[in-house]
Amino acid sequence: MGIIGGIAIDLLKTPYLYEYVEASESELVIEPEPKEVRIEVVYNWNAQRIEQEIREVFHEMPNTAVATFKCESGGGVLKAQVQSGHTLSYGREQSFGPLQIHAPDHEQTAQRLGYGDYRTNPASNVRLGKYIYDQRIKYGGYPFQDWSCYNQDLYKKYL
Repeated sequence: MGIIGGIAIDLLKTPYLYEYVEASESELVIEPEPKEVRIEVVYNWNAQRIEQEIREVFHEMPNTAVATFKCESGGGVLKAQVQSGHTLSYGREQSFGPLQIHAPDHEQTAQRLGYGDYRTNPASNVRLGKYIYDQRIKYGGYPFQDWSCYNQDLYKKYL
């Protein structure tokens, strides 16, 4: 409308084109603050990207971490979506992802920390693994004690 139009409306006593409405406080709707959303497509995780993630997250022992998890993933290749191929007397072993996180032991922790997708999302799998690692060290354990490839020195062939 512009300045000239506004002056003309005032001079001509033309009714306003806008109607102002007042609302009581009980009628006000306060919008929540916008939250940052991170969307990541899980399918684009290849072995190199998984290794990079492991090296960044396990920065204090990156070579040992990569070697341990290459062994855990099977065949020395870090895989985005992998379930243990072992069949035990009670059924299929329930370990998932490149770090082979054992679901019966860590499901509640994963849910509590927001890593409920650790079975299929390598980023969540690595971060949950780091939490497990940190907790063991915090309470007097040793690095990678939850992973059999480390305990049995099988990781060393991947160094």
